[in-house]
Amino acid sequence: MLPVFALKTNLLYDALTNINLGFEVRLGSSLTLDVPVNYNPWVFSDNMRINHILIQPELRYWIAEPFNGHYFGFHGHFAHYNTGKVTAPFGLWKEWQTNRYQGDLFGLGFSYGYQWILSKRWNIETTLGFGYFHAKYDRFDCPTCGDLTGTALTNNYFGPTKAGISLIYIIN
Repeated sequence: MLPVFALKTNLLYDALTNINLGFEVRLGSSLTLDVPVNYNPWVFSDNMRINHILIQPELRYWIAEPFNGHYFGFHGHFAHYNTGKVTAPFGLWKEWQTNRYQGDLFGLGFSYGYQWILSKRWNIETTLGFGYFHAKYDRFDCPTCGDLTGTALTNNYFGPTKAGISLIYIIN
């Protein structure tokens, strides 16, 4: 019997101190709905923060069968965030180091992934997604003092929107 429902956690997000839990439910012979929720409430040393709540539902089309092998997905995403004093990789977004940003983002994307069956109840999955999001935010001068320097600012982004190595527990 094919699995119907699973719980999962993204180990990459766990490594980045994001609390995350998702579920995936089979909708038919080739479709599932994956709904991960991510939360980061932490403030780190020197007031660095990547606070957010993110939901990223995804409709998946499985090539062979749900919860096994290759799939292609179409995902949406919404996040509320408050970030500051963050050093991004590869020298990107240098203004994140000296400003704090608070706002919302939403967008769409496509993904590809693969899921391996480890046992009757356990799977592991890798996924990578690309897409678009639109962010609306307020900018503050420094991450600690909070002097408002811009309001109702917007930004558009095209690029990676999803990455994961997830551990999955099959319920049924």
